[in-house]
Amino acid sequence: MSLATGKEGSAENYFLEWDIGIAIFTGLFIAKTLTPSLDPVIGPAKWAAWLLPVFWVLSTAPVVYRSIRPSDFMRQQDQVMKSSYDRLIPLIKALPGPVVSEDTMLLVKANKQIPMETAIFYSLARNGVLDQEPFLERLRKQQISAIIVIHEMETVFTAQMVRTITDHYRLSETIGPFQLYQPKPGN
Repeated sequence: MSLATGKEGSAENYFLEWDIGIAIFTGLFIAKTLTPSLDPVIGPAKWAAWLLPVFWVLSTAPVVYRSIRPSDFMRQQDQVMKSSYDRLIPLIKALPGPVVSEDTMLLVKANKQIPMETAIFYSLARNGVLDQEPFLERLRKQQISAIIVIHEMETVFTAQMVRTITDHYRLSETIGPFQLYQPKPGN
């Protein structure tokens, strides 16, 4: 089901709980429908297994419908993103050093390395699993050519990173939903 409906956006769990839940129902479906049953009574597990395809169709139908017949709003949003990508990709390619982007697909399309995945970095640093000091030092030295965010910086980076970015980088341009920060001159 996860493969069929696709993944839009991301979160700290990256759909782990969803995939585990699907695996349980898939196991029930296989076990209860492909093995002969000696019990003529249909139990809750068999009902759940038989209902799995119904749940799958009901959960994927809106996604499929939106893919086939997007609303005017979604078409407009797609156009904004396409034109933003068209402007940002050449700009990113022209930058001499690494670029941090909340939207890593921008970096992939610009043939740039991904120095960090912001959601993972944020989660690990916030929980004390990752020492963010080496990256903070790179920011202080302005070794990152640009930082591109869509959301408020406080929701993308730790408080320490936000302070370091605002001390050493400035908002240079807004392109569609993307905000482009570049090193402050003279720092």
